[in-house]
Amino acid sequence: MKIISMMAIMLCLFFAGTTASASEDRTLLGSPLIPARLERDGSFEALLDHQRLMASQACMARESCAGKTALWLNALQGTWGTDNNHALDKLIAVQDYFSTSAYKRNGVTVWAYEREPLGTDVWKDAQKFLQDEGGDCEDFAIVKAAALYALGIRDLKVVVLRDEAAGDNHAVLAATVDNVTYILDNKLTTVVHDDSLLVRTYQPLFYLDYAPDAAEGDSKGGLFGLRRPYSLVSGTLDTP
Repeated sequence: MKIISMMAIMLCLFFAGTTASASEDRTLLGSPLIPARLERDGSFEALLDHQRLMASQACMARESCAGKTALWLNALQGTWGTDNNHALDKLIAVQDYFSTSAYKRNGVTVWAYEREPLGTDVWKDAQKFLQDEGGDCEDFAIVKAAALYALGIRDLKVVVLRDEAAGDNHAVLAATVDNVTYILDNKLTTVVHDDSLLVRTYQPLFYLDYAPDAAEGDSKGGLFGLRRPYSLVSGTLDTP
């Protein structure tokens, strides 16, 4: 995703009161973690409810979407969820599964990161991702978080970052298991440690916790969750 005064625009329009916990000493990709809070209002929630309804109806009407949804649910209920699977095995299985999803922009499947005019960007929930059979970088992060959360993994963060090598902004999923943080990135086919050379050019900007069971009003909870399928709709943020 291209950087267009992203932090200033994004934080002014959507993230009020962004703060970092004084007690939090964790880092990611070599940098401090900065949580962000999304302010919600009634009109925004109504828009998201409409988006989810349309996605559900469209998915039910398409055999390919219904098939993918069934396959995903079967995977969650099948080998991914068995007790003898280590948490890292679940990360690898989810990364492998969604590596087969096409990267899409404006309804067109593209495998290269092409630049496009600034427009409305939609952060999809898992159902919308399955309906569209793909998505942007943040959509991959969200759908992987939804899958891993359903498998019992709780420390999940959607991280918006700057890829210094590519000169673009990007989003990945950071999953911490057994005190080790792993990166699930749609640019990569494998799961990597957050100190891997493959992600050494990533500079985190901010993150959002995937915490669907958090109480309403929690500044880091409920944004992308299964409890309420929030998406982020922005006319100012340009993402891949």
